[in-house]
Amino acid sequence: MKLTRAAEYGFRAMRYLTNQPAGEWASTQEIAATEEVPPQFLAKVIQHLVQARILESSFGKNGGHRLARPANKIMVSEILEAIEGPLTLNNCLHNPKHCGFSASCKMHPVWGELQGAMKDVLQRHTLKDLYQPEAYLVTHPKAALRRLRIKRPI
Repeated sequence: MKLTRAAEYGFRAMRYLTNQPAGEWASTQEIAATEEVPPQFLAKVIQHLVQARILESSFGKNGGHRLARPANKIMVSEILEAIEGPLTLNNCLHNPKHCGFSASCKMHPVWGELQGAMKDVLQRHTLKDLYQPEAYLVTHPKAALRRLRIKRPI
């Protein structure tokens, strides 16, 4: 299984949103600029995350996107499935009718065990496990500068 560019960009967006102050909205353009991804492509990826109720979106002058629930309640598997669809190593595991040999195939149980292990790992980890705010701000100076601008008094 190879993850697509959409998954990579989706995780970059999730990283950015995880490291925003609670309840703050971030625009697609802002996320795209900081995470260095094409905004049009990112907008499509974000739509999948909103449809899966991982992100919330709001329109208007102060709108944007934010996590729909705390990062420790969002599983890595949910994010991948929202972007990539069902996580399967082989079509026969997703839909046994695709293969007439599933019942007698010696590889089928091996693929099944491997897929199960992959899903177990992805379901054990949350978004919070992946991203630490302090490390993110050090490696992403644009995000750190943005956060400083937010905290300045008007």
